[in-house]
Amino acid sequence: MHSNINAVHHHLETDKPHLLFLTETQIRCPSDAAYLNYPGYSLEHHFRQRAGVCVYVRNDICCQRLRHLEDPDFSTLWLLVDTVGKASDKVPDIAGHTANCLDLLLTTDPDRCIVTVSSPLGTSDHCLVKSVTSFSPPDCDSRGERRVWRYKSADWDEMRHFFASYPWQQVCFSSENPSSCAEAISDVVRQAMEYYIPHGDVPVGSSARPWFNAGCAEAEKRKHSAFLSWVDARDRKAPDLSSKKRAFNHAAKSYKKALRKARFDRISHIGQKLSAQPSGSRAFWSLAKSVEANFCRPTLPPLVRPDGTLAHTAREKAGLFASLFAHNSRLDTGSATPPTLPHCGTSMPEVRIRNKEVLRALCRLDVNKASGPDVLGTSIIPARDRSPGSRECFIHAPP
Repeated sequence: MHSNINAVHHHLETDKPHLLFLTETQIRCPSDAAYLNYPGYSLEHHFRQRAGVCVYVRNDICCQRLRHLEDPDFSTLWLLVDTVGKASDKVPDIAGHTANCLDLLLTTDPDRCIVTVSSPLGTSDHCLVKSVTSFSPPDCDSRGERRVWRYKSADWDEMRHFFASYPWQQVCFSSENPSSCAEAISDVVRQAMEYYIPHGDVPVGSSARPWFNAGCAEAEKRKHSAFLSWVDARDRKAPDLSSKKRAFNHAAKSYKKALRKARFDRISHIGQKLSAQPSGSRAFWSLAKSVEANFCRPTLPPLVRPDGTLAHTAREKAGLFASLFAHNSRLDTGSATPPTLPHCGTSMPEVRIRNKEVLRALCRLDVNKASGPDVLGTSIIPARDRSPGSRECFIHAPP
């Protein structure tokens, strides 16, 4: 496992399996196993020198290790999960050995499992066995699209004309609820942005691999082709079985070297770009944040709701914590009378929002800051507040 850790991490990054079991890890229990971890997964292991087993569990899977069922003299792991697989296979690494069911995954409903076998990871002699179940939990990765605005190509003059000719009186004072008015104004601003600012939707949360170049893809293709040829020769008991096995071993080692070289070249390229940018500049932090985004994973595991379902997203977890806190914060006052609070003798002064003060605050906004919850970029505010119609809203606004 130590020599194939890059291939293991590559599989976790691309396929994102719920559970990844590895057997015959053949490493001693290290004093620090941090280098084996991967963001978004927890590692359970029982390492031994000439045996060993471990499992990577994705963070959105509820899993409990049953240590009382494990025998310390054997390489076993007992896990209690909602979804498990079926069986595994082994590629014989010694001439004369035959494939056998060495590694077993027990499931209470094998008919719901679809098992496929592919080539091993790295230079391992174990096939990669993938088990897909019809009752697998939903994939809660934050995948979707993010809208990117190209402010440098915007038509600011037409946008100001749009703001100046828009009937703001009907929008700003359409309701007595300030939140409703703010939402209506935000809709108008977003409409103007879509009209006069070029934009595009880019996917986010996908398994993007900028370091996986054409050389890696070609090496992966050769490895898979060599694996299929070797399996076919083994099934037919062809006389060139040994040469097919050597060709597969060579392709697997070449693929492993290609992955290592591609990652190293990518890291070197990013380091050169970071060193070339002025420290603290916008380009520097933009590149640094894009690199750190690959490791943005939730640190809090999924939480179980009272009805047994799981809370995956940050909002669901926050809502669950809030409801639990509210439930535990209730006090049984019985028939006690609420206390009477004395009058403080002072009152809040009248709040006046002046046009010049609002305009001054808007002009001081940093256009390099990110957009807020309303998804309105700060670059739009200076263009809007300089339009006559926008200033007229503040002049006619009630105190």
